[in-house]
Amino acid sequence: MKYAASCPYIGIARDEQERPLRLDGTKVSLLDKYGYTEQDAKQLCREAGLLSPVYEFTDRGGCWFCPNAKTRELRHLYDHHPDLWARIPELQALPGKVSEKFNRTMTFADIDARFRQEDDQLNLFRHAA
Repeated sequence: MKYAASCPYIGIARDEQERPLRLDGTKVSLLDKYGYTEQDAKQLCREAGLLSPVYEFTDRGGCWFCPNAKTRELRHLYDHHPDLWARIPELQALPGKVSEKFNRTMTFADIDARFRQEDDQLNLFRHAA
């Protein structure tokens, strides 16, 4: 089966029971295709230095630069791992991505600006008190 160049690749592991069955041919899970379980993927990310620090407070996540990360997970990365946060623009600048949006709706710059604005508002509130 041939896939379009803009086909989104998603991280569904081989041992996830239902999710691989729901793939409709427009999405490809390379983890499933090559037989990787969730544990295999986690170990591979750990060995490559890509394991997200969100595993510090949740048992499910992905790479630290996952565009599917929830706002809470991105905020954790922003607040507690500025070294990793600072590397995201490098990844955002790489060519050949499926989307220029970081999380399908916002660019990395949009997300970064949002967090900075939230911090500025908190600081203003603290200084006014």
